[in-house]
Amino acid sequence: MAGLDRHHWEEALYRELQYLAENRTREIAALPRGRVPLTCKLVFKKTYNTDGTVASYKIRLECHGYKQRFGVDYDDTYAPVSYSETVLTIIASLVADGAHVHRADIATAFLYSNIDEEVYITLPHPLDDDQCYRLRKCLYGLRQSPRIWFELLTGTLQEYGFEKFDSAHCVYVKNKGTAFATTIIVYVDDLIIISKDFNEISTAKRSLQAKFKVKHLGEILHFLGIQSERIGNGCELFLSDEAI
Repeated sequence: MAGLDRHHWEEALYRELQYLAENRTREIAALPRGRVPLTCKLVFKKTYNTDGTVASYKIRLECHGYKQRFGVDYDDTYAPVSYSETVLTIIASLVADGAHVHRADIATAFLYSNIDEEVYITLPHPLDDDQCYRLRKCLYGLRQSPRIWFELLTGTLQEYGFEKFDSAHCVYVKNKGTAFATTIIVYVDDLIIISKDFNEISTAKRSLQAKFKVKHLGEILHFLGIQSERIGNGCELFLSDEAI
């Protein structure tokens, strides 16, 4: 890490190491005979504001999941995702009915998910310490991580009274058919929370905050390539989706 951005990357690495420690993601373990530990890498990423300025610096520890072996360190991998067409249609219909649309991001989502399979890793430079670790929580890059996280988040939302939307993946509704109806659209660790009632949006955010580290991003501006802009009395949005 060098250059003008060095201190930003150092802070990002410190945050990632803190997340890994807080969630107790791994423990030192003896590597079983015949097993080969997965290697990992550090992924550096900048996120940008709509005006092109840097919004954040992120570093993430990721496993080389392509080295996993079916039946040894992973089995089922399927996890549904929401599609931009679905997001666009739902937002447009609900906003036309007077709803407010907020966005939230769950930081290091996969690190909350317990992993059942025996997965062993070694750490990359500059974290390498000649130790072998067994994972206790999922890491990004593992083939099964999206499925396990999806199951955890679905269970959490159901605990709070949300039900799966019948005709769309990754869409959950609470108090359906009432003035207090709240819809949550999920794309991995990004959430759109929609309701006519601000109190219901706040309640949903607090519920999620009780289980996860949530970054509240306020009124939606960008999601899955969809750009939005609130106009007038708060009941209209201009939407465009360059990703479709």
